Amino acid sequence: MRLTTIAVLLALLAVAFLAKTPKPLEPITIKVGFLMVKNDPYLRAMLGYSTTAAAVDIALQRVKKERLLENVSWNFTWMFPQCNEANTSGMTGDLIRDYDVDVLMGLPCAKTALISGASATYFNIPLISYAATWADFSDNSRFPTFARSVASVEQTARALIKVLNYFEWGQIAVIYTDDQERRKCYNMNNQLQDQNAGTSGKSLKFNYINGIVKNITDEAMDDFLDQVALQARIIIACFDQDVDKRRFLLRAYDKNMVNNEYLYILPDYVPRENSATIWKSSNSGNISDGRDNDAKKAFQATMILEWETIPEADLVEFKTEIPKLMRKPPYNCTKDCDWPDAQYGSSYSPYMHDAMYMYAKALDKTLRQDARQYRNGTKIRENCKMTFKGMSGEVVIMETGDRLPDFRLEGFDANGSREHFGMIRTSAEDLKMLELNDPYTITTIWNSRGGVKPLSIPICGYTGNDCPVNFMQKYLALVVAVSTIFAMMLFLVATLVAYNIHGRMQRKRLENSLWQIDNYELTQIDSAQSISSSEQSVKTTSTTNSLPSMFRKRLAKKGRWNFCYRRKEVVAVCQHNTAVQFTTQDEAEFRA
Repeated sequence: MRLTTIAVLLALLAVAFLAKTPKPLEPITIKVGFLMVKNDPYLRAMLGYSTTAAAVDIALQRVKKERLLENVSWNFTWMFPQCNEANTSGMTGDLIRDYDVDVLMGLPCAKTALISGASATYFNIPLISYAATWADFSDNSRFPTFARSVASVEQTARALIKVLNYFEWGQIAVIYTDDQERRKCYNMNNQLQDQNAGTSGKSLKFNYINGIVKNITDEAMDDFLDQVALQARIIIACFDQDVDKRRFLLRAYDKNMVNNEYLYILPDYVPRENSATIWKSSNSGNISDGRDNDAKKAFQATMILEWETIPEADLVEFKTEIPKLMRKPPYNCTKDCDWPDAQYGSSYSPYMHDAMYMYAKALDKTLRQDARQYRNGTKIRENCKMTFKGMSGEVVIMETGDRLPDFRLEGFDANGSREHFGMIRTSAEDLKMLELNDPYTITTIWNSRGGVKPLSIPICGYTGNDCPVNFMQKYLALVVAVSTIFAMMLFLVATLVAYNIHGRMQRKRLENSLWQIDNYELTQIDSAQSISSSEQSVKTTSTTNSLPSMFRKRLAKKGRWNFCYRRKEVVAVCQHNTAVQFTTQDEAEFRA
């Protein structure tokens, strides 16, 4: 009985164990079709096959180390349509129809990725890009199977607007080049305008926009600068090649347009290996022209907005390994890898690594959910939603297949060294405002420019003839007229007041004259004899109010009294030893 019970228990445990043990995945071969650029001297060092392809092997080494896709073997097919639409259309069809690929990868040129994207949508197979930045691919209704390890240009345009708003620059000019291949800057300009138009209030005014197609001549740059001198001071300058950035800023330097009034914002995606010394002619692809010092000064008038990436020093081992792997199977690259610029991994090689690793993780998740869906592009794109530490930095992929980037805002100091001013961070909803790094503030960030923040409109206007004037200069005629009228009014009021005071004094004097006798009205009689001798004449002139002769003589002898004529009458004048000062009240009483 006991043995039977034990046997039953062991059987139940075995069944439970087997039920919990996942069924091993069937071995599967994933066929990957790559569409790349090869032997293009312009694109080779940036994202070409010979400097980028082996990043796929490094990514698969990581996949193996993490024990992902252990049941998967790989089959790669490489085709090179360059950035040609017709070639891309044909080769995409070949890969899907003839090679029966399970995923399309590569697609460095956005304009041709549109063609492959349409085919991938039709067949519902995944399409993974490491360099296509156009905003079109964010539309899942058009490209439901598309995912990428790079950010959309839409994010870069929004970050630019954040910077402009942060520093209160509302009027700008834009110059961009159009290489007719990747069309990075062409699309940047379009997105900048679209994002501004979609912003409530439309925070930016585009005073002047100029696109230079293919042939980027000094004359075209000069024409733009001549126009901008009269229309803007904040310039968005997007160039497909670094050499043209230096050329443009030297043209501005020669026109004295790199002073504290001007600011050139250079938007880009991936920092180049030489980005720290882009002002050097040797690093711009030229033989030294002896103008490095001029270029260094010119770059002080710039700000650079780029994706946040791993520092170049931390990528040396990775980028050095790529050309080594390219010379081994399955690449066996010899002649194509002998170019001087093919001896180091490309600027976009970290993004190729991350694109392959992202796809591998999404495929692993899809196979574990339903092994039959390994070719379902929509499902794999949804499973690309993830966060991981990639060779290009922290990789955050949304369910839409778009990457959320962070942006670095940098400049150059007087020594030509890069200054890291701050960061703009993104989320699924929006970009955050610029966050300045210590020790930079809204004020100290301009120390290399003499502490002067450039303005959208200079204080004296674009022509320099519209300097603000002070109140007196602006309204001198009005001030003179008003002052004259005011002075005349003051004079009139003072005259009226003086006349009134004088009139009151005259009236008071007239009233006082009724009881006051002024000295000038009296004619003194010097002695009694003169009184006697003149008595007769007094009698002839006045027959009333005359004093007896004897009384007058006696009074005159006593000395206190004098006799004077007042209006032909003799009056007695008494001299007092005490001076009497009449008050205003006394005078009023006398007048009464």
